[in-house]
Amino acid sequence: MNIARLLYLGNVVVDIELDVPALPRRGGDVLARGSQLAPGGGFNVMAAAARQGLPVAYAGAHGSGPFADLARAGLAAEGIEVLQPARPDSDTGFVVAVVDDTAERTFVTSRGAEATLTAADLAGVTARPGDAAGLSGYGLVHPSNRGALRLSADGIPRLSEPAGHGRRASWRARRRSAWSTTATGSTRTGRRTPSRTRGSGRPSAAARSPATGRP
Repeated sequence: MNIARLLYLGNVVVDIELDVPALPRRGGDVLARGSQLAPGGGFNVMAAAARQGLPVAYAGAHGSGPFADLARAGLAAEGIEVLQPARPDSDTGFVVAVVDDTAERTFVTSRGAEATLTAADLAGVTARPGDAAGLSGYGLVHPSNRGALRLSADGIPRLSEPAGHGRRASWRARRRSAWSTTATGSTRTGRRTPSRTRGSGRPSAAARSPATGRP
């Protein structure tokens, strides 16, 4: 199967990574040894594809504000085309990722413009011959995005909804594999997105090497 372009329908957020020796107890406090801000979420998949020489376009929603500016700077640094106009009334969301000495990651997510994708947004996106459409379970967690993808993204394999609204169900949804599709069929792209590697170089400070590896 020859893929001419990755058309990504998932979410781009900003990761706020905090490195700590261990998580504090409930009600406690701890000093982080280091921190960084970097584009995350679906950015990781798109950056990996772009670095392999594949043209990439981001069809998801994004906002207006400091986090949105950081996300777009990262996309531009990787040569990724942004198809949607910025939402004027909300910023892009962010994820606080706390990483302890065992490399275990704990996440808290604040949703933003990326969680507001609509069928009307996708109606303005034209798929080209040879496009592969990519999405992740994160996009299906948000009701607006889930409805838009089911109504408008013809040819994309449907993923089942989370089995509940609890913490475990959300985590299962977040770990779902990414899928891609072309006119000739569907292909599973892998069980995990490229993991982030701290300390490695990036083309720009705004697009530093991811640390959380979330889809």
